[in-house]
Amino acid sequence: MARHGKDDTGEMWKIAKAIIKADRNTHVDDILITTFWDLRVLKFLMTWRDEPRKDEEKRIAAARVKVLSPELRDLFGKDVNIEVCEPIWRDLTSRWRQRVIKHELRHIRITFDDDAYNDTGERVPKLDKEGRIKVSVEPHDLVMRTFEADIQEWGLSQAEFDLIERLKPYYRAVKKGELPVYQTPKVLEEGPQEEESGEDAA
Repeated sequence: MARHGKDDTGEMWKIAKAIIKADRNTHVDDILITTFWDLRVLKFLMTWRDEPRKDEEKRIAAARVKVLSPELRDLFGKDVNIEVCEPIWRDLTSRWRQRVIKHELRHIRITFDDDAYNDTGERVPKLDKEGRIKVSVEPHDLVMRTFEADIQEWGLSQAEFDLIERLKPYYRAVKKGELPVYQTPKVLEEGPQEEESGEDAA
């Protein structure tokens, strides 16, 4: 059974806080995706997990984000939990740690009142009947779940075709050297490795 613990070091929150603060001038697009700057109104619970979770495709997941239940929000005074696998975290560079936290922050969506703005012209979040900010977890916006054999036999679905069209500018930028092709750290593909004790198993 996996154990969990609060990040008492504050290192995860330090990274998250810097990301949120740096995003102040980010443009909000037509569908009002939450910017990092908007997330400053939320209270975060940063926690460790001692072994990684796996996603729907059984791949290693270094972290996850979860909106706390109304009961836990009331008890802890926090809105959102970012949970990170500590053994994986310890094997990541500082750049990859920032990437992990930034990715989880991208999942967080605050519901705003389209017609309400505060004195400084910023959008006002909607609240539930108990006065909690309405927040949800946004799924990934680039997902293709299929088999290559299906495509060979049936072709591309409209959604798959549209996804490839969205990726074309990034592919071209990579070919021109404007965007990098990076290698995922081994620990994110295989998970943390058990240290050998030097003793034979009984």
